[in-house]
Amino acid sequence: MSPVHCPECGVAHQQTARFCGSCGAFLRDDSTRLLCAAVHRDADFCRRVLDEYTVEPVRALPPSPGVNVPAVLRDALASRSRRRVRDGTLTVLFVLLLFVSPGFFAAWLVLAAALVIVQRFGFGRSPVVVTGAVVAGLVAGVASGALVYEVVYGIAQLVTVFGGQLGSGFAELILALRSGYVAAVLFAVIVAVFGTDAYWVGWLTRRRFRRTRFRPDPRVLPGSDTERTLRTFGHDQHGARIARIDAGVEPGDQPGRVPLVVHRGFDPFVGAGLVRAQEALAISLVARDKTVDEPAPVDVLGVHATIEEALSDLRRASSLGPGGRLGALRFDEVVMTSAEDVAEHADGPLAARVLPVLHEPFTDGPPYTTLDEREARTLAVAPEEWARYYRRYRVETWDRQLVLSTFVHVGADDKNLYVERVHCVLPPLPESFREIDQPVSGLRRFGRACAELARFPATIPDRIRQCWSARRIPQPEGTLVPDRYGVGPSLRELAVGDEFRSYFQSTDVLRYGEIIDRVLLRSVGAHLERLGYSAVEFQEAFTQTINDFRGSHFSNSAVGPDAKVTTGPAAATATKGNR
Repeated sequence: MSPVHCPECGVAHQQTARFCGSCGAFLRDDSTRLLCAAVHRDADFCRRVLDEYTVEPVRALPPSPGVNVPAVLRDALASRSRRRVRDGTLTVLFVLLLFVSPGFFAAWLVLAAALVIVQRFGFGRSPVVVTGAVVAGLVAGVASGALVYEVVYGIAQLVTVFGGQLGSGFAELILALRSGYVAAVLFAVIVAVFGTDAYWVGWLTRRRFRRTRFRPDPRVLPGSDTERTLRTFGHDQHGARIARIDAGVEPGDQPGRVPLVVHRGFDPFVGAGLVRAQEALAISLVARDKTVDEPAPVDVLGVHATIEEALSDLRRASSLGPGGRLGALRFDEVVMTSAEDVAEHADGPLAARVLPVLHEPFTDGPPYTTLDEREARTLAVAPEEWARYYRRYRVETWDRQLVLSTFVHVGADDKNLYVERVHCVLPPLPESFREIDQPVSGLRRFGRACAELARFPATIPDRIRQCWSARRIPQPEGTLVPDRYGVGPSLRELAVGDEFRSYFQSTDVLRYGEIIDRVLLRSVGAHLERLGYSAVEFQEAFTQTINDFRGSHFSNSAVGPDAKVTTGPAAATATKGNR
């Protein structure tokens, strides 16, 4: 039985092990493995990932819990480099067919257009429709072949008339290239390029990306290894981008520093997934004992510390957390603000500690990833309208495929207490990303390859678009364009699934949310009692929110303009708007 290597330190373990005995990291990291395979198999997904993470060098990198982001981005860069070579070669060969065999060129182009139309309008499941489209495409292509040839030959004749000796040679070349042998050779080369690329992608994702063989960083493999060659292809051209990626997405634990998230769009909970439950309540602070004139004032940081201390008790071994996942419950602080708001408050002292360009005018770089702890906690006590302090509690479960993040914000004065709680969930990856783990017959794979080959001419514009990055956002001198700096959807959110894979996954999300809510209720209530306040109003109000959360059977919720919500037993299809 092959050993399992730790993705962090490389130490080998038995296959039954789930955590590294050396560094404590997850040994099963299916999200990273499946996403590394997805960027090789799905060109559109690869393009969206790279556009978000690599196009703007001054854009903040979104946090993405449950996945090794640098590993996926390195594979994405290699995948795009490979596609550029493949699709550039195929496009040149296909254009040559126009001069070599206009009839074949036209037939293939019309056939591809017919198949794409059939697929786009949802008729691809009907064999009769598909067969009819193929026959019609072939007939139309052959019928138009003569016309296409006459047009091409007419152009050659015009060149002959106006171009003299050079034009005459060009016309003769067109006539000579009418040979079917040349067309057959070109077509055979196109098929060979398709087949070679499909074979190596299949070999890489289905053999080398198995759970027992996958290594997140291909650079640890021997230099002569084919897998290393495929997964590092073109990296020499992206030295600066890879260095920035390797620097990390989420800042590590830094004494005296608090993570800072600068987002764009509506939703500040970047990287946490779908907003599944959101509650905000305010209560009046009433003395528990009327004989006491002035109970102790409520300290916001004291409330946070009480909640964290109570939640830390969940880390001990118990049946509350299946698989002992509550033992890895993560706590941290985070400050959130939007890039647009930073631009609007650019003249303030806090903004200068968010964007380097405001602190050092001649240094344009991505937003800072951390904020001084004292300044962050000042925001906890006296929040800005455009910058908020939260405590974040995160559970990564089901081999990091399912992540629940809870954000808590507290506000208080001498008469009122405000508590905001937001549960966010990252559902598992969609089933299409898991195909590499499913057995597929050789005949079915051959059929898919033939279908892709038949559609190739109609996909040339998309192939060209996917091989190149989006254009950088221009920023005129003296202005600050927020979209250049703020983060959008994280890697995991770009690949979010639309449902849970099993009943246990859906109930685990409900379980962890209920547990955290109950601990929050009990700890804040006890804290108020210790300070001399009555906790009855808070307990009644928050208990009602918990009951609502449970009674909804986890119907989805989403935040943002154009947000969409669907409900059902699978219940995980909320999508965020205006990212």
